[in-house]
Amino acid sequence: MAGNLQNLPQPGILTELLSILFPLRCAHCGRAGNWLCDECAEQLRPIGPAICRRCGRPLPASMPDCPECRGRELQFDRARAAFCFDGPARSLVHRLKYSGQRRLASFMADLSLEAMADLTENCERVNLTSVPLHSSKLVSRGYNQAG
Repeated sequence: MAGNLQNLPQPGILTELLSILFPLRCAHCGRAGNWLCDECAEQLRPIGPAICRRCGRPLPASMPDCPECRGRELQFDRARAAFCFDGPARSLVHRLKYSGQRRLASFMADLSLEAMADLTENCERVNLTSVPLHSSKLVSRGYNQAG
């Protein structure tokens, strides 16, 4: 991620206005400035090219698919995440899901789009969707963070 730090999504006008009352802080370490400080953005680990072709899990380069998917009928063709779910990526997701920080959603979408741009440039069609949220979770959270 080191070469792309200057391309980190910047806050929009609404976020800038809200930040007057509620200053932006790094979701991982708490430093003031943006949703991720430069040091934490450096820790993001994009999921590399060696992944299961179906579920998107990182794999050793020698494996074409993972044991979890092999021989199973799944209700989707492919799934893919932009980053490994640890460190700052995990902090971003937890802030969005459990702390109700909805303003993070567009930042995370832009960050993921940038990280995955090279994967989609030769695709004829790309469909993005979210995993549906159970109705009981929707009631308790008040919004669908994935949507």
